[in-house]
Parts: sequence; C-alpha cells; structure tokens
Amino acid sequence: MDSEVTDINNLYNEKYDPYIFKRANTAYDIHLSPVSEYFKQSTSYISKMTGMSDELANKWVKKALKTFKLKNPEVTYNEKQENGDMEVSSCKLTDYIKNVLASGDVVVPSFTTYMHPSKEKSLHADFLSINIAARKSDKKMSHKFEQASESETATPSEKATAKDKALYYEVMQKTRKVANNSLSGAYASKSSILFNPSAHYTLTSMTRCVASIGNAITESMVAGNKMFKTPQVVLNYLVAIVSNISKAKVNYALHKYNLHVPTPEEILKSIKLSSDRYWLNAETDQEVLDYLNKLDDAERAAVLYTNDMWNMRNYNEDVVRILIRRMIKRVEKGSVNQLDDLYHSPEGVTTTAHFICANEIKGKNIEYDKMVGSELLETLASTTRNISTWLIYYKPLIEAFFTTDILPLDITYIREMLRDVIVLSDTDSTCGSYDEWVRWYCGEDNFETVGSSVAACVMMFNTQAMDHNIKQFARNMNIDPDRVELLKMKNEFYWPVFITANKNKHYFAMTAVKEGNVFAKPKLERKGVHLIASAIDQDLVKVSEEMMIEVSNKIIKREGINLFSYVKRIADIEREIIRKIDSGAVSMYKLEKVKNKDSYKNDEDKSPYMHHIVWREVFAAKYGSAGDPMYMVVKIPLKIKGKNELKAFMESIKDTDIRERWLKLLDDYDKDSIGTFKPPVMIVNTRGIPEEVKAVIDIKRIVFDNCTVFYNILESLGFYRKPKMMICEMGY
Repeated sequence: MDSEVTDINNLYNEKYDPYIFKRANTAYDIHLSPVSEYFKQSTSYISKMTGMSDELANKWVKKALKTFKLKNPEVTYNEKQENGDMEVSSCKLTDYIKNVLASGDVVVPSFTTYMHPSKEKSLHADFLSINIAARKSDKKMSHKFEQASESETATPSEKATAKDKALYYEVMQKTRKVANNSLSGAYASKSSILFNPSAHYTLTSMTRCVASIGNAITESMVAGNKMFKTPQVVLNYLVAIVSNISKAKVNYALHKYNLHVPTPEEILKSIKLSSDRYWLNAETDQEVLDYLNKLDDAERAAVLYTNDMWNMRNYNEDVVRILIRRMIKRVEKGSVNQLDDLYHSPEGVTTTAHFICANEIKGKNIEYDKMVGSELLETLASTTRNISTWLIYYKPLIEAFFTTDILPLDITYIREMLRDVIVLSDTDSTCGSYDEWVRWYCGEDNFETVGSSVAACVMMFNTQAMDHNIKQFARNMNIDPDRVELLKMKNEFYWPVFITANKNKHYFAMTAVKEGNVFAKPKLERKGVHLIASAIDQDLVKVSEEMMIEVSNKIIKREGINLFSYVKRIADIEREIIRKIDSGAVSMYKLEKVKNKDSYKNDEDKSPYMHHIVWREVFAAKYGSAGDPMYMVVKIPLKIKGKNELKAFMESIKDTDIRERWLKLLDDYDKDSIGTFKPPVMIVNTRGIPEEVKAVIDIKRIVFDNCTVFYNILESLGFYRKPKMMICEMGY
C-alpha cells in the first residue's frame, strides 16, 4: 500500500467529499461563446507551432481575421410576442446567443429558446415531476414484492400474493412511463390541445444529445475509441484539450500516481486506432505528430488520458489494476455510522458495493433503515466506505482526466461512429460491454462475483464521467443548477449475457442486477416483437424462452454451444407445426376480432367485415352460423396468387353449393383474389377448418410466422436459413 494512504481511516474521515466525479451543481459554468473559444484555441495552436508568445499569437489571429473574416450565419426565427402572436425575426448567430444569455432564457440543442422557469413555471414540468417520483416508488415496490415472491421462507400463498402485487406495481410504473412519454407525442399531434411542434423537437433533440454523450463517453472511457472522422476533427480535439486543461492538476496527478508520460508516437498510435477507420493520410499523420512534438509532458498526458480510462490502463497497467483491486474489495468491518456511510457516499458507490456483496444480498429486498444492527448492513456499509475512501485518494486523477471541461466531440454525427463497446443504443439509452476489461483483469471470462465487480467498478467510473458531461450539457442550456440533476442517464440493468438479433431493437439477455437489486436467479429479458412473439402459439413462446435461457446459461457456464443441436431442434419444431396443420389443429394460427360494420371507416367490402360476409353467405349453411360480430376469427393464409390460381382453386372445390355461392359472392363484390381465409374460432373449434380450403393453406407462411423467434435465435448464433426455405427443407 502507498505510504500516503497507510492510515485509510484518517483519509476518509478527514477528507470526505461527496463531489468525487462531479462538481457541486453551482460550479458548472455556461460556455456559449464560440468566438472567444475560437480565439483561445487558435492562439494556443499558433503559439505551439511557431514558438511565439500567447500575446503575440493572439494579436496575429485578430489581424488575420480582418482579412479572412469568419462567416457569422444569419439566424431566422419565430419570436413569440406577449399576446401569443408569432413574428419572424432575424439576426447574426453570435447576436442570437448574446440575446439568449442577456434575457436568461433556456436554449436547447435545436436553438429554440424558452422562458426561464424563474419567470414562469410550466404546468407540464410539475406534472412530470410528480409522475417521475410516483414511478420511482412503483418500481421500488415492484422489486420488493418480486423478491418476496421468490423467498425460500414464504408460503405458496404468500408467494402468489407477492407475485400479484409485483405485477400490479410493474404495470403501474409502465403506465406512468407511458403517461410521461405521451407529452412528447401530444406536442406533435395537431389534434391535441397541447400541439406545440417545437416542444416535440426539443424533447427529441435533448434525449438524442444525452444518449449521444453516453455513446461517445462510453466508447472513449471503456475502449479508447473516438470519432476522429476527419483530420481536422483530430487537430481540433487535441487543441481543445491543450487549451482547456488544468496543467497544475495534470502535473500533480502524474507525480502522485507515477503515471507514464506518453511519447508523441504513442499518442499518434492511439489516435490512428480510431482515425484509420475513417481515413488514411500519411501527410496529415505527420502534421498531427508535428503538433504533438510541440507539447510538454502535462499536455501529452492530457490528450491521451482525458476521458480515456482504456489508454490509462494500456500505459499504466499496474496503477489501474491496483485501483480496481482496491475498489472491489469486500470489507466486513470498519463502518461506524453505517447509514451515514451508505446514504452519503458519492453517487454510484452503493450500487458498486451491491455487486461486490452480491452473494450476500442475492434475492433480498435491501432496505437499509430496516437492517440496522445486522452483519449484512455492516458489510455493505464498510464495503461502501472502502470504495469512497479510495475514491478520495484517486480524486486528483479523476479531476485531472475524467471530470474536465472537455465534452465529447462530434456527437452530431454519432450515428456514423464505428463502435467497439456500445451493444445497444436508443434515443434515451446507452448499453455498453465491459467484458474486455473482465478478461484483462481475470485472464478469462468470469461470471462470478469478481468478474461482475470489475465490470461494476469500470462502469462506475464511466457512468459518473458521463453524468458529469451531461451536467455540463444541461448548464449550457441555461438550466438552473438545482435542476441539472433532472437530466441524467443512470445504470438500470446488468446483463452477464447480452445477445443481439439481426433485427433493429431486438435482443435477449439475462438480467442479474436491476437498479442495484441483485436477483436470486438471473431473469430473461427480451426486447422486440419477433422475440417476444406474443401473437404465436404460446407453447412455442415457452419453448423459445427456454431456449434463450439455455443458450445464455451455457455462455455463463462457459460450455460449448452445439449449433447443430439447435438447428435440428428447430427443424423438428417446423415438422411438428406441419403435422398440426395437417391434423386440423388451430393453435399455431394467429387470431383477430371481426367487429360490426359500423366500427370500420371503409365500406364493408373493403374492411375486415368482409370476412363475416364470406362466412355468412358461403359457409354458414354447411358449417353453422357465427351470429353477428363481434367474434374472434382464425387467420389462415392461403397460397392463391392471381386470377388463374383463384380460378383453379374454385374449380377444385367439390361441394358445388359452396363453389357456386363463393363464385357469386366474388362476382357481386368484384373480387379477384383471396389472400387470407378467416373462419370464426367458435366454429373451427367444434367443426374444424372447412375442407374446401385445406389444400391451399400456405403452410410455409404459417411455419415462418411461428418460427421467426427461433430463426432469430439461430441467427444470433451465426446460422442463417436459405431464403424462402424452411430449415427442415434444407436437410436437417
């Protein structure tokens, strides 16, 4: 242990600081002057490259701009008057920004401005605040009863009651989420009294910026990957860091932790790992190297380590390994005031402690206030205290490199970024992989407590650096310091296994931890209609869920996956569906409801009501009446394409009464095709599928509809069936 921290208790007691990763909200400043920043960075670059003083370089920049003037774009905008009328106005961009700052308005990424809440409060904001708090409470209660439903000491009756309550609160939190999100849709809907298009664009642009910051910071912190999409972006990034870092903090961190000072060649190598994905230019590489050669030790360290835990690990492996080892230590004793240690630790610390103590808290509902006096609470508090203590020791390193004023670059183009660790991202979420860090620390994949603790430790550094940058983003919109906490991305799930499908927003994963709560057993999480498959035979849904869990568990247990066995099983499922179709079973068909004709906007022959007419006029006399709608029907796809096939099908019907009635109906309604046959469920369940259509049922379509979930599982394992072919047709 370092001589500086031999007395860890004194370090904690004397220097306790809640602002490890972040600053006090009032310490975040607004930086909205592109002109002053341009002068600062241009001056810095010219000074470095020419050797002239900063003062002389600044004069040179001002003189040059008199000849080569920067373009100050004209901004045209709608200005809302006091009476609510809109007036078109225009001014230069810099004047627009000055006016915003002078008036104290809120300015969002789309450059729309809003009256500051201090002048007039929004009723919608108050509604959201109440609903967000209520949803948080519902989520907590849902988890509480979910854990209770799996308690080994509870009776079957108690488990059933707890499961019902867990489901109730889960539905409630989802309902509140829908209510919160509905505001954005209402703003975009002309039929709503809340119609306000700019508000919809504002919400969308803000969530995309937050998610983009999450993507960019995660890629940089966890993998050293940056979006260096052009040579100019690289130089701009380097100059921005050199112009804005605190060299005093960097030099102190270099000395205190004995960090490696990278050479210009090492930095260029790191840059090229990202830039080579977008462009190759030896001359530009030399230009970057020339600039790097002009930097001093602190500046070179800053450009490599800023927002980059991965490169810090690459060049300071022992330092980072010791840091993680200290952080993930399980500590049983040491906390004197346990509730204080838990409730007042820096954000993200208690969640990390829950990972470290996962074996003790697995399946338990953790409520600190109700655990006072227990050994478990002392372990949680002491482990939390240990993490907080070491964070205090490493605070100079965090401040020098991970909580700087340097925001991630080019988030506008984040969609074009080639990612290394982001496995899933939406307009309001960022999901990253930490498996490479676990392999580095453990020497192999590790799904035990040590592996998840390493992931949690790196995740804590990443998510808190992310939150710091989101706070800078919030303040630059002129959001009040006491409200910046409302805009954040928090870690919700920990998935030991995450498997993507080839369809957008489709994945399945095993959830081991949710918002710091450790499940007794990992739970299957599915996303995407083709993996949830709620519309198909529910017996097949259950089989698909079991298959996803089986695949995931094999990965966790580090067992080999026999791909052929899964291909063969799914081919057998196809054959079983075909057998059921031949036997007249209906469980694999989709169902829908036929309503009365007044329920449809279109005429009866152009709406689903037409299926009722077909049954009433053609089949009721032989198979029985279904009565008046509403009733459920079975969707049976038919393989009839075009007029010729329709004619051949009609000629094949042996029952002349059915054939004549059907032909007359087609003629009366001027129909020349039959895509889907929809008989009433109540009739089919008792009489079976009418014989007349069995020969033209599109068996492949039904198999494909029911097996899409299985095909997605196979594709996630690397197996693809041939187009328009069932797997059983491919020889399996």
